[in-house]
Amino acid sequence: MKKLLLLFAAVLAITANAQTVAKTIEVTTPGTLATLLGDDASSITDLTIKGKVNSTDINSGLAKASAVTNLDMADAQIVDADGNDTGVLPNYSMSLNKVLKRMVLPKTLKTIGTNAFYKDQALEEIVASEGLTKINQKAFMSCYALKSFNFPSTLETIGKSAFYKTAIESLNAPAALTSIGETAFYGSALKSVGLGANVATIGNAAFAGCLSLAKFTVAAANSKFKTVDGVLFDTDVTKLYAYPLADPRAEYTTPSTVKEIANSAFDCAARLKTLRISEGVEAIPNSMCYGDTVLTKLYLPSTVKTIDVGAFDACSQLTEFHIRAVTPPVAQTGAFGVMFPNYKMNLYVPKGSLQAYQTAEEWNDSFISYNEEDEQTGVTSAAVAKQVKSVVYYNTAGLQSAEPFTGVNIVVTIYTDGTKNTAKLLK
Repeated sequence: MKKLLLLFAAVLAITANAQTVAKTIEVTTPGTLATLLGDDASSITDLTIKGKVNSTDINSGLAKASAVTNLDMADAQIVDADGNDTGVLPNYSMSLNKVLKRMVLPKTLKTIGTNAFYKDQALEEIVASEGLTKINQKAFMSCYALKSFNFPSTLETIGKSAFYKTAIESLNAPAALTSIGETAFYGSALKSVGLGANVATIGNAAFAGCLSLAKFTVAAANSKFKTVDGVLFDTDVTKLYAYPLADPRAEYTTPSTVKEIANSAFDCAARLKTLRISEGVEAIPNSMCYGDTVLTKLYLPSTVKTIDVGAFDACSQLTEFHIRAVTPPVAQTGAFGVMFPNYKMNLYVPKGSLQAYQTAEEWNDSFISYNEEDEQTGVTSAAVAKQVKSVVYYNTAGLQSAEPFTGVNIVVTIYTDGTKNTAKLLK
């Protein structure tokens, strides 16, 4: 039996070795990689490239080595037509690769080009050297398996959507980092974000959709940003940049100093049930609460003047929408739902404003009931507003449902006092 086990182990080892084909190539004449790879190029799994390579080597030569899962280019230089080191990994150069799992970048690399690794399905690890300063937009966009990237201390810029929906779990901003682009880490697996002293700009929705992100920290020496209770603000706490979506709080009220909220600031907040926006905020931005699936109560201040598209899209449990603005804010088409409208919302407005909201564009067909309430935040006037007991939807054929039908609906709202309200709704 022991001999059989040893024989079986030996067979497994031989099989594993047979599946791994390693090769090291020194390129002395740029443009000759394809030739140097030889006839067995398609069987190579571990490839080390040294010397000078150009765009032809990267675009055509590497394409010939179609089975490479581990690529080491630490000692390679990417050169131009004159043989000079460009320090740039070209745009789209490694994109749409289905097998590459790990790559060591050239030691002299300074810039990772736009879409360089776009949608590399199997990519798990990138090893970069000190000297890298810039990651261009969408460089690793939709590399869903990318979990390991060592951010060199020399890195200065992370471009738009650079790590969009990757598996990166933490960002401890390098000392040199000054700029993080729009949607840079959107939908990624980030659990923590630490911003260094030199981070000066953060684009809209840079950390939106990061469902596991529980906390932001900012270096005390940073002159542009700070955190208050784990939420990211500018240093004056006048602009709220991002709420940590995995924060355990069920309720949150923005500080009284806040005047501006960044796009997607509360995008996909996983546990937030009640949100109060403080007086002074005038604009509700694009996708502010997109996908807040447990949000049930919302309170907007009297100062709100505009509500952008998709601000409350996919807020499927939002039933109480309170606003103190006497004049209905200008609501963009789709402000209350673009792809995933909510057909459960009840609107509560200041006394004397009911008719204005019932006739205002976008406001007039986005709610199942329209109510007035007292000046006190969230305290409904018992004489005016009613509590909803149930909502029933009927289609044009007379069929009844607890959820809206596609097309024309007749919505019957039944209140706790026994009264009913009938309205028309188009889904």
